[in-house]
Amino acid sequence: MVSRHDRESRPSERPLVSAVTVFYNRGSLVDESIGSLLRQTCSNLEVIAVDDGSSDDTRRRLEAIMDRRLRVVSHPNQGFTSSMRQAIALARGPLVAVHGAGDISLPERLRRQADLMQADTELGVVGCHFENRDETTGKTETFTPQLRRDAHAELVRQNPFSHGEVMFRRSVYDAVGGYRPFFMMAQDRDLWLRMSHRTAFAILPETLYIRRQLAGGIRRSNLLRARQMLYSEFAMHCDAARGPAGDPLDRLGNAAALVF
Repeated sequence: MVSRHDRESRPSERPLVSAVTVFYNRGSLVDESIGSLLRQTCSNLEVIAVDDGSSDDTRRRLEAIMDRRLRVVSHPNQGFTSSMRQAIALARGPLVAVHGAGDISLPERLRRQADLMQADTELGVVGCHFENRDETTGKTETFTPQLRRDAHAELVRQNPFSHGEVMFRRSVYDAVGGYRPFFMMAQDRDLWLRMSHRTAFAILPETLYIRRQLAGGIRRSNLLRARQMLYSEFAMHCDAARGPAGDPLDRLGNAAALVF
């Protein structure tokens, strides 16, 4: 369901960047997180925020933000992957910026990434350095990954992205089929691996994103970490087994929805 204020007049000019974010029960973080997107120095911007069936005040807080660049969508809980697919389907910009719920994009993030992608049309995926902030302990750690343009071999070894700091071309996303519903976790690694066969990658050597590590997150649960690892391993298996007819998940087709 589209929120009421989404139907009000929005800028008719096609945005350059569509920032997409999915919230689930993180109402207390809405104002600061969405505010960081609306304060970007990238002026040609739209923000699509999905409330994935939250039981707290997330939806109310999202709808209370009156900015014509913000589009709020609310639906019963479908999970992160499905919600991201819906958000990107609504995006009007040729560049899509992921933004983790509750995280902070520093003011220059989207402009710096968009500038790089406009200057180098072979780039399809651009990340940046980021700070990981543990909200329980207060500790912070800065991650400064590096990545070759031909990123496939490195993506097989490890995923250098936290996901939320990444911008990609919508055309490349569509060409590989986007996020695949099968991947309830590690959906980003599966996407990057498939994109790496079609496009160049880059990481801006600047800290432009703050990732919040919250209580109850994947890093704090052995079970969730194990599930994440299984999905990630399967993404790598699919990549290694890909052939003219696609990978094992492609060959399963609709039956993939029955797995896991």
